[in-house]
Amino acid sequence: MRNIIIIISLIFALNLSATIINVPAEQPTIQAGIDISVESDTILVQPGTYIENINFNGKAVILGSLFYTTQDTSYISQTIIDGSQNGSVVTFESGEDSTAILTGFTIENGDLGISCFNSSPIIQNCIIQNYYDYTDAMLIYGEYSSPIIKENRFVDNYTGIKISFSQATTIIVNNLFLNNLNDGISVDGSSSVIENNEFNSNEKGVFIWGGDVLLRENLFINSTLAGVSCYTSSAIIEYNIFDSNPLNGIYCSSGNELFHHTTIRKNLITNSTRGILCHFWNGIKIINNSIIGNQYGIVESASEIFIINNIIDGIINDFDFYLYSPPPIIAYSCTSEALPVHSIDGGGNIVSNPLFVDPENGNFNLLESSPCIDAGTAFFEWDGNIIVNLEENEYFGIAPDMGCYEWQYVNVNECEIEKTTVNINNYPNPFNPETNIVFELSFGSNVLIEIYNIKGQKVTTLVNGPYKAGSHKVTWNAADQSSGIYLLRFITTEKSETKKLILLK
Repeated sequence: MRNIIIIISLIFALNLSATIINVPAEQPTIQAGIDISVESDTILVQPGTYIENINFNGKAVILGSLFYTTQDTSYISQTIIDGSQNGSVVTFESGEDSTAILTGFTIENGDLGISCFNSSPIIQNCIIQNYYDYTDAMLIYGEYSSPIIKENRFVDNYTGIKISFSQATTIIVNNLFLNNLNDGISVDGSSSVIENNEFNSNEKGVFIWGGDVLLRENLFINSTLAGVSCYTSSAIIEYNIFDSNPLNGIYCSSGNELFHHTTIRKNLITNSTRGILCHFWNGIKIINNSIIGNQYGIVESASEIFIINNIIDGIINDFDFYLYSPPPIIAYSCTSEALPVHSIDGGGNIVSNPLFVDPENGNFNLLESSPCIDAGTAFFEWDGNIIVNLEENEYFGIAPDMGCYEWQYVNVNECEIEKTTVNINNYPNPFNPETNIVFELSFGSNVLIEIYNIKGQKVTTLVNGPYKAGSHKVTWNAADQSSGIYLLRFITTEKSETKKLILLK
C-alpha cells in the first residue's frame, strides 16, 4: 500500500503543471484525447473496447489505462484498443522519444499491432496479441528507432517484435513472448539488448539476421526450432537458460567476415536434440556453459569454434560432440566421453561425472566434491588470439569452475535501510519444485515476501510479519506453478528488493 501511495503521489506531482484528459468522459476517443493534448499531458482511458487506430503524432504525452494510476493489472485486459484490421493499431512515426509512453492496454486486431518508425517511445505493461495472419505484433524500423519495451506480453502473434535496420539500440526487458507462430523477436541488421525475458512455445525464441545483439538472463523453453537462431550476426549470448527446446537450444549458421563474432557464455542448455549447432560459422566462442541431457551436446559443421570451460554431460542416446571440419579446439572442459578424433585437445580436459547437486530436479550447481571446481582456465590463447580472459572477480577459488555455475557463488542483493542491513539469497536457482529463501537482518524489522509471475500477478505471500535480527529461512513450494520466471519481492519497513527466480520442471 505504501508503495502504491508513493507511485500515485509521484504521478500527481509530475502532473501539477500538466493536464489529465479523461477518455471517454472528456473526449470521445483516444485519438481525440491525443489530438488536443500538449507536452506532459496524460490521456487516461477508462476500461472498455476502443475501435480505432491511433497515432501519437510526435506528442510527448502519457497514454495509459487506469493501470497507470492504480497499478492494478486487471485494467490491462479490460482496456482494449482494437484496430479493426485497418493498419497499425498504434503508430509512432514523428520522432517521439522516451517522453511518449504507452502503458496498460491490450492491443489487438490490426494489420500491425504497434509501428515504430524513427522513434523511441516507452511501451510497457501492455498485452499485444492475436496477429496470426503473417503480421507482426510490433515493428521497429528506421535508422533512429530505439524504443524501450518492458513488462509486456506478446501472445499468439505471428512475430512478437520485428526490428529492421535500426542502428540505434532497442531495449527489450522483462517481457513474455508466448505461443508466437514464427519468432518471439526477429532482429534484422539492428542493435538490441534483450534481457530478462521469457520465451515460451514460439517457433524460434529470438531470430538474429545481422546486427549486434546482447542476449542476457533470458529463459527459452519449448521453442520448436531453436531457442536462439543466429545468421551472419555478432551476438553475445550469456547467462540464459535453454530448456526443452525440442530441436536446437542455440543454432548458429552462415557467419561471414562482417559479422562472425559470437560468444556463447555461461548458459544452461538442457533437453534439446542438439544443445548447440554451429553450421558454416567462424569465430564462435563457447565458454563456461553447462550442456546437459541433450541428444547431441555440440554439433559442428564447417565452423571454427572454441569450446572452453564447459560441462557436456547426460547426453541421451548419441554423443557429446558430432563434428565435421575444421576441427574445433576443446580445452578445460568436462565431458562424459573421450574427445572425438576430429578435434584439437587444447589441454585441461577431463572425462568425468561432474557431480551436480540434484540434476533430476534441475539443480545443476556443483557438489563440493565435483572435479569441475577450480578446473577451468581464466586465460586461453590460440594462434595469438585471446579466447578467454577472465577477471579475478568473475570466479571464486584459484581458477574458474567448469560449467555455467560457480561453486559457492552467492547472488546477494544488499541494501542499507537506515540502521538495518539486509542480505537476501535463494537456493537452488533454478529449482524444481522448492527453493529456500534465506535473509539476514542486523536489526528487527517487519518483513513482507511476495512472489509474482511474469505477468505481474501475485502468486503467493510467503511472509508478512515482524522478524528479529539474525538469519531466517522460508521455503517456497511451486509444485502447482508452471515453468517460467518468477519475481520475489522482499519488503522491509522502508525499502523493497526484487530477485528473479527460475522454475524448471
